[in-house]
Amino acid sequence: RVGRLLGERDQRHPQATGSVPVVRVTVSSAGMGVTGGTGVADVAVYTNQTTAAQTVFAIVDSFSSTGGVFSILGSLETPPSMGDTCQAPETLGGTVLNGQTTVGYSNNYSGSGTNCSFSSAGPDRVYSLSIPVGQRGTVTVTPDAGFDTSVSVAGAPAANCDSRLCIASNNTGSAGVPDVVVTSNKGTAAQTVFVIVDSTATAGGIFSIGGVLVAIPAGDFCGNAGAAITASTTLTAQTTVGVANDYSGGSTCQGTTAPDRVHAVTVPAGFRLTATAHPTGTAWDSAIDLVAGPATACETIPRAACLAGADSFGTGVDDVLSYDNTTTAAQNLFLVVDGSTFSQSGTYDLIISLATAPAAPPGDLCSNAVTAVAGTLMSETTTGYANNYAPISSATNCTGFSNTGLDKVYLITLTAGQILTATVTPTAGTDPSLYLLANVAACVPSPPNCLVGDDTGASGTADTMTFTATTGGTYLLVIDSFSSTPQTYNLQIQIM
Repeated sequence: RVGRLLGERDQRHPQATGSVPVVRVTVSSAGMGVTGGTGVADVAVYTNQTTAAQTVFAIVDSFSSTGGVFSILGSLETPPSMGDTCQAPETLGGTVLNGQTTVGYSNNYSGSGTNCSFSSAGPDRVYSLSIPVGQRGTVTVTPDAGFDTSVSVAGAPAANCDSRLCIASNNTGSAGVPDVVVTSNKGTAAQTVFVIVDSTATAGGIFSIGGVLVAIPAGDFCGNAGAAITASTTLTAQTTVGVANDYSGGSTCQGTTAPDRVHAVTVPAGFRLTATAHPTGTAWDSAIDLVAGPATACETIPRAACLAGADSFGTGVDDVLSYDNTTTAAQNLFLVVDGSTFSQSGTYDLIISLATAPAAPPGDLCSNAVTAVAGTLMSETTTGYANNYAPISSATNCTGFSNTGLDKVYLITLTAGQILTATVTPTAGTDPSLYLLANVAACVPSPPNCLVGDDTGASGTADTMTFTATTGGTYLLVIDSFSSTPQTYNLQIQIM
């Protein structure tokens, strides 16, 4: 497939069939251009990785509806024998390879996919790294001045590169600044990974690359979190320095692509876990997530949803999450202390409280929602409530933001055609949100989907939502927040 420049007018030039596996199309134009700019050549490269000849089409296009004049040249070349694809990578050993280049290589891998870098429009070059059991590989790519690389790592098989299913990636370094990516072998056999060096520069560039293998430190991932915490305690002088970024993404999760540290914890039946990440030493913005066991469940790609998460979005500010084990058996869980800022490490104390869960206060769950009628409920609060419901920013019809804080639920009865208007007015310094769910069953998904919601108001500012009932019945209004800090507010309900 030859890349297409979006626009209004195009001309199609079929390339001659043949067994030579690379087609390079160079377009030089006056008055047009996308990646190359006006009057500058645009280059598209396609590699035929099949065993038969292919016919492809070069589509010349532009943003302009008036068209323009250009010249076009297509050339057939034999691709590099090694490093052009994950099926034939170059081997990365323990020494630094200097003077590497993506010039002359194809753009075989593009798009962010899953955990891959979105900086991928230029030609890419592939290396393989073998990681023994219990070790992790750190790959450093250092581009020359003026060249900005990105790095993505995919696990075997090589087909994962084609489907853009990556283990990790990094594009934090700017032009001339290294990009570092770390991946750990958490399995029981040696692991081969594919390292894709890429960029947005269609002309390519020069870089050096090196890989280092070291033993995985304790607490780096769920599988080596160590003995589980079984009672209330405080772990002091903990750190994410030296551990890898094993976990990021996942609905209701808060951690980013910063290094993360894992602590195992066992929560007895009927107990409440309260975990506090208290940043120490430096101005670090922590985050904390709770993940269900077993340890292998932590390694799903994409990452599974978290049971709870907390991020105060402030440097040096505590992050507090709570979770009630409402089952009849003890649960083996994992606390992941992460960073809220990309790539940043920090130190912290972890404060664990394990105590008998208090009886759920009215409105703590959809199943015991507080009945509300038209009027104003004054001085409401989520103090003493848990984070049971957590729509994320992409959840359907909710608030457009993550809502991983404490929540309280109200039951409202509407007849068909009635219009509900609900306004939550916070006290100074708090920032609640609100959203409406169709019934108790709608509370179960994590994250839930909503009928309507609002979180446009800033701290201390009211949020309002309006809903017209198409069918009569009971609906659930949830007051929530992104913060683990309790919210105080007045709730006004109008039904017409």
